[in-house]
Amino acid sequence: MSELSALDILGKQFARRFRGYAPFEVHEFLSQIASVVEALNRDRGELRQRLHRCKRTGKRHQELSDKIEQARDRLPMVTYTDRDLFSIAALTSEFRVDGHRADIVILKAARAQAAFDARLAVTDRDILLAAELALPHRLKRQPFQEAVLEPSQLEDRLRKAQEQAQADATDAMSTSQVADPSKKALRGPNR
Repeated sequence: MSELSALDILGKQFARRFRGYAPFEVHEFLSQIASVVEALNRDRGELRQRLHRCKRTGKRHQELSDKIEQARDRLPMVTYTDRDLFSIAALTSEFRVDGHRADIVILKAARAQAAFDARLAVTDRDILLAAELALPHRLKRQPFQEAVLEPSQLEDRLRKAQEQAQADATDAMSTSQVADPSKKALRGPNR
């Protein structure tokens, strides 16, 4: 069926006959029909555009939903090292955050980020992203003072914490070798 436009309706010619329809009434009725058809065609075009946008959005939402589902399945397999734990602890202590909740939240969020990015190990980037979410409202501040935490602050402090961890590990290794060179330094599990 071909599309009927308002111009088709308005341009329609009727044959005149003796005792036929009154041309003025036919023209008035066709004008009404034409305006209705024009509105319907305009609405149909808008609905087609909306449907197309919804399909694209639905596809993106489905892809994101699938990615989240895969991350949920991958999460139990995501590992972290003692170095990651030390980095998190040093980061929270650098910002003078009380308690261990922030550390736990940062670790959980970092593992979730790694799983979402389809990785099986936590990286410094995961820790930084998690800290950016977990720390601002936990920072000690004066009343009415806005808690502002810049990503560069986090990166600097994490780098310092990792350097300190490396120095501590080196000191511990040298101390254990001096005490009894025949025994190797004990290392904890990597989890």
